[in-house]
Amino acid sequence: YRHSCPANGRAYYELRIVEALHNPQVGFATSSFEPCMTSSNAGVGDDSESWGFDGHGSWRWHGDNKRGCALMWKAGDVIGLACDLENLQLLVSVNGEFSSPTGAVFQLDTSSPPGELLAAFTAETGVVKYNFGEDGREFAHAPPSKEFLAMAKARAQGGR
Repeated sequence: YRHSCPANGRAYYELRIVEALHNPQVGFATSSFEPCMTSSNAGVGDDSESWGFDGHGSWRWHGDNKRGCALMWKAGDVIGLACDLENLQLLVSVNGEFSSPTGAVFQLDTSSPPGELLAAFTAETGVVKYNFGEDGREFAHAPPSKEFLAMAKARAQGGR
């Protein structure tokens, strides 16, 4: 079962950090992203097919571009990830707060917008629990606006 944000759609998912993460990169990837199921230094956002946020080291990643941000998280926090492909933005929150300094935004390239985006996560160690909103599961925090659908439902409903 693929949870995704369809082209021109808006979708949201959460992950709760159960145990501290080492080198986490969470976010979104295209279907061309090449997952690595073995030990590797490559993570979400390290290539042109994914965008990652690291609240442990306060970084945003995409391709060869690593930029600092104020984003910080710890065990017990809930990370909200919102994909707005209509406005070409990826948003992240910590415990429901999307505004700075606890939130962060990626503005996507308007000259080559991605199509459908998938939820993506890499880390060396740690434990997380995902919530894609399947089977009516409630989110711990609200998405940025009511236009964002649970990622489990967005694909079936065309993102709106």
